[in-house]
Amino acid sequence: MTTLHGDITVRAGDDWTIPGQLLNINGQPLDLTNATLEWVLWGPAGDLAIPSNVVDIDILAQSNVNVTVPRGVTRGLVPGYYTDGLRITVGETSDTLWTGPVAVSGDLFDFFAEAMIEFTSPAFQILQPAIGVPILAVA
Repeated sequence: MTTLHGDITVRAGDDWTIPGQLLNINGQPLDLTNATLEWVLWGPAGDLAIPSNVVDIDILAQSNVNVTVPRGVTRGLVPGYYTDGLRITVGETSDTLWTGPVAVSGDLFDFFAEAMIEFTSPAFQILQPAIGVPILAVA
């Protein structure tokens, strides 16, 4: 039985930890013994943005899980609304347990890194007056 989760908000370029609890149809913690869990992220255009093989899923007590996506994987994602999905497989049976919207904000540090490269080009010079605030001079 698939559950639609509420909005998840994350930022590209950051490590993501997405917590969740997996429950059976009676609302009780799901038995995750011998279970394989997969998580994927689909992009705004319907393309596979993050495949399951680059994600870690930690199974905690009481059927709680943490989906962990490293920043090296999230870096470069375009801001927008994505859709995630978590699937469980036990034996020959698979079921998508959750899906829902994931709002990805832009990588602020990627933007600033590019801006700093342009800003520190030889055409610019930062002058430090004896008193006051540094000023920018254009060569």
